[in-house]
Amino acid sequence: MNRYYRVATLALVLLASLQVLWYGWLAPPATLPVPAALALALLLFAAPLFAARSGVHAGLLIGALIALVYFAHGVMEAFANPAVRGLATAEIVFSLTVVLSAGWPAWQKALGKRRGSSGA
Repeated sequence: MNRYYRVATLALVLLASLQVLWYGWLAPPATLPVPAALALALLLFAAPLFAARSGVHAGLLIGALIALVYFAHGVMEAFANPAVRGLATAEIVFSLTVVLSAGWPAWQKALGKRRGSSGA
């Protein structure tokens, strides 16, 4: 397991933990019961976290796609709701960390191939 995989897995765990803190204690939703909000938020993380724990790299790809949804949510909340701007900023940082660290090895490989073929 390389370091990018570990960073992506840790950021995915932090993003899931942030959802529990956000919707469970710090800023519970007004229109949805707290258990339903927590179940909905954590249901999305179940498959990628299980796959990442099992060492399946495709789980991080799924986690990165889910993180993009949370990135969009964080950006929207940061601009629309000043009361949760700090939580939204953390959501943005964790989401970007998942996406960038999950994709970095593939991007390095693609850039290496492109550089190798252009020099020939």
